[in-house]
Amino acid sequence: MSYLDRVLFEEQGATSVLLPGYKNPRTGVVEFKHPRQDQIDVMETDFLYRSIALWMTFKRCGLPHGKGWFDERATVIDIINILESESNRYDSWEMKHRDELPDDDEE
Repeated sequence: MSYLDRVLFEEQGATSVLLPGYKNPRTGVVEFKHPRQDQIDVMETDFLYRSIALWMTFKRCGLPHGKGWFDERATVIDIINILESESNRYDSWEMKHRDELPDDDEE
């Protein structure tokens, strides 16, 4: 149990929930397991923000050219597929651990 977990548990009556690690699809090795905030902060790049904006726009409006996936650049399709897979993976993890997660309305 980390120091912050101990503080949360002893002082607030709560525990932190560890996020899932990242399994590299090429090697099958779990990397970036239970990252710290400073490790997460390094990953915040302009490319990441633009990729997320592209994926969110796709979810709301469809593909940018509107002519189907065949007329899109491969990079656009790759970004959408990667972020959609990550979203599905997190939703699956969240469903599995729903009893461990704190309620939003509890304070």
